[in-house]
Amino acid sequence: MVTSNGDWSIEGKITGYVNVGVAPKANETSGSNRLTITMKISFTNTLDEKQDFEKDFSFFQDYEQQKTLFEVENALIETLLDQIVLDIFQKTTSNW
Repeated sequence: MVTSNGDWSIEGKITGYVNVGVAPKANETSGSNRLTITMKISFTNTLDEKQDFEKDFSFFQDYEQQKTLFEVENALIETLLDQIVLDIFQKTTSNW
């Protein structure tokens, strides 16, 4: 990694942080809650501008309705961001 003049540049921001109730699925007695995080990413490849993109990456995780967001938030954020980072990595390096 370099602080300037790199071959690639990735910029991003969190554009969505949504917590909603989810209806119960078959064989469930109660529903669950779902936390979704969305990030807008701008990727620039200074060596091949055809690979540049701007894209939203989103991932969600359900959790038990009996738990509060406060109880599970830190673990959920870690899981969601890990998956989003993996998705971004795969998108940016898929042409290697």
